Amino acid sequence: MYKFIFELDGIITTQEILPLVSNHFGVKEQIDKLVKDAAHIPSVERFIRHKRA
Repeated sequence: MYKFIFELDGIITTQEILPLVSNHFGVKEQIDKLVKDAAHIPSVERFIRHKRA
């Protein structure tokens, strides 16, 4: 099985996708909090934490 990691920040698309997806599924507030909290963690550590989950 292949896994792909995309950063949903408008690099591939003309707009940011994560806000659209989170709003569609009614989890915008939760996602906004996760994004805000994750911004305080260095990038490498975020990847390592995600990999273990």
